Amino acid sequence: MTHLDITSEVPHDSQCLTEMIKQLSKNDLFLADLGYFDTEFLKKINEHNFFISRIKTNLKLYKGVSESYSIYDEIDTVLQLLQKFIVYAGK
Repeated sequence: MTHLDITSEVPHDSQCLTEMIKQLSKNDLFLADLGYFDTEFLKKINEHNFFISRIKTNLKLYKGVSESYSIYDEIDTVLQLLQKFIVYAGK
C-alpha cells in the first residue's frame, strides 16, 4: 500500500508519528524527512517495519559500551559515512 501525507512545517514530527505508525503493515518501508524525532518512535517502527530518514550533521549518536554503568561512546556519523563512501567508490 502506498500512503502519502504532506503536512505543514508547523506541527512537530512526533505529533504525526503515532498515527503514521498505525497505518503501517508488516514489513512496510517508512520514508520520512524527520527534522525532529523521538527514538522511541523509531524503535516502534523498527519492530515490524523499516525506515529511512535523513540525519543532520549535528545529530549526536552514541553506542553503548557498558549497560551496567551507562557508558556511551559518541559515533562520528560524518566519518562513518565518508568511510563507507570511500569503500563503495573504490570498488
